[in-house]
Amino acid sequence: TALGVEKSFEIASADKRVIGIFLGGEDFTADMHCKRTKEGQEIFYARTRLVLAARACGIEAYDTPFTDVEDMEGCRGRCWLLCWFSTEFAKSLGFAGKAVISPRHVDIVNEVFSPTEEEIAYAHDVMDAIEEGKRQGKGVISLRGKMIDAPIVKRASQVLEMEKAIYGGAFDE
Repeated sequence: TALGVEKSFEIASADKRVIGIFLGGEDFTADMHCKRTKEGQEIFYARTRLVLAARACGIEAYDTPFTDVEDMEGCRGRCWLLCWFSTEFAKSLGFAGKAVISPRHVDIVNEVFSPTEEEIAYAHDVMDAIEEGKRQGKGVISLRGKMIDAPIVKRASQVLEMEKAIYGGAFDE
């Protein structure tokens, strides 16, 4: 609901047992008296507000499902016109996952929210570069021509955590 979105931080921080929050797009748009569209622009603010609240509290945010069970490309999000509601767009906003209403969407959502082999390899390279920099006593290091700083290391750590959770560290060398 509108009140739920406005109080999303309070909800997310209400108790240490809260580990994630979820946006119900249909409930929200019904409460807002607006039409739910495939493009999803009407829920953009609610989506970003929930992600911010969740991340501020150190918990996960999960996106509302893509409701057209026949439209696989729309679910994934390669079509520019549908990017507002797509799985790829949800990931780009910081969601940890996306609900599904059809088993046909499960593989797409899992694929989009899982790190690729290239992302995993880069994360390992970042951590190796950090360790090598420490051994050499360097305060600043670069990898592939780019400076590696705390946010890059944090993202690499997140990818490696996902790798371990999904694959049991199968790509770890």
